[in-house]
Amino acid sequence: MKSKKNSLMVGVSLSSLMGLGLGQSALAANFIQFGTQTYPVEQLSSFAETGEETPIITTFITIKKPDSSLKEMQDSLNRKIDVDVERIDELTVEDLHPNDYDWLTGTFPGITDQELQDATRAIHSRGQDVTVINFIKSFPLETITSQSALDDLLANPIVVDQPAPGQSNSLTNILYLNSIRGKGTGGFGGYRYTIADALNNYEDGNVFNVDFIPIHSGGNLSDLLNDNPIEHYNQIWFDTTISGAKILNQEDFLALNRWSSYSQPEFILDTSFFHRNLRVHSLKDAASAVTINEALALRDAGGGIFIGTDGEPFAQTANQILENFGFDGLFKQNSWITADGEFIGDLALLPEIVGSEFFYDNLRGLSTTNIPIGVHTLNENAGNRTIELREHLYAINTRGDRMSLIAASFEFGSRRSDITDPQPVPEPSTLISLIVFGTVGLLTCKR
Repeated sequence: MKSKKNSLMVGVSLSSLMGLGLGQSALAANFIQFGTQTYPVEQLSSFAETGEETPIITTFITIKKPDSSLKEMQDSLNRKIDVDVERIDELTVEDLHPNDYDWLTGTFPGITDQELQDATRAIHSRGQDVTVINFIKSFPLETITSQSALDDLLANPIVVDQPAPGQSNSLTNILYLNSIRGKGTGGFGGYRYTIADALNNYEDGNVFNVDFIPIHSGGNLSDLLNDNPIEHYNQIWFDTTISGAKILNQEDFLALNRWSSYSQPEFILDTSFFHRNLRVHSLKDAASAVTINEALALRDAGGGIFIGTDGEPFAQTANQILENFGFDGLFKQNSWITADGEFIGDLALLPEIVGSEFFYDNLRGLSTTNIPIGVHTLNENAGNRTIELREHLYAINTRGDRMSLIAASFEFGSRRSDITDPQPVPEPSTLISLIVFGTVGLLTCKR
């Protein structure tokens, strides 16, 4: 799937191109100076990716923010810039708090109100939705100092990222990994692009942008996550039904856990996903509606991970993912189910209407596993969170037992309130002092 966004570039500069990942240059920041100390930018970038402590990183944290842990500093570097610009046109140097005023005017003697507004606006335009480490790396300067950073911000015009005509500027990016293949899968894998198309074309392409990987293999996940800004993908979909195989490798999990550390994902687990989506070139309306509703619900919950699978032994890759995050239960108890079942709540029913034929047309006679609904205490890869998988669809198996087929870790229509950093929010006037000198305090700049 191709991206739906076009870029309108006005007075394009090297730094603005690089700041948004839209171009390359041999000239990029190699060092950043904070106080009297100079630090290699690549070492900070490597630390942001791996979290590995080095003597330089220890010195940086000791001088920059001595009360921070390695993990806190790593998270700060990887967090994206989200700047509120309502007051930019009203900012004056006198608006700054006393300590900020002394520090800023000492760093930039004689800075004017207009320069303050222009520099703050440039930070917003060039850095919005970009991670702080990537924003630091974007400066076309050998060594970033306070003055050289200010000069570059004031001198270089901005890049404005515009949507194509008639399209939204807030597409949800989905990474869709298809690993359905091999014995027992009936050739379904070759037709999964129809599901990705249904998502990609929903509402004329104004809601989702899907990167579809038709044959998911080890290393695909790490390559795609590492090749894009950490905030690029809002959802990762694992469409995985493959007999006895565990596809994800160590590099995949390193990249997935880095993304998870940033995203704090919610989860949807769906063991009807394999069979309810037919092998042909189109989907039944009811099956397509459930899938779209799941994607919309996951988007509204703040984003996360979707796992669609089938019965044992086809769920081993799916269980790899659950094991990685420390779930207390796995996909298990393979059973044949009937055409009887019930939806619990509206997660899989709205806004697209599913219809009463869903069970008979899409679930009758398939064999699948039970989902581990209930409370789960996740490990450090998922932020040591406690979540509850709430059942949203169940069916009756041939023995008359109730089986959970779709579950989510959130209520339909809910939005997590724990994403926003609880630390105090700096005024826009402090942005210059917060970002370009290696001061990663800008990371708390969400309003």
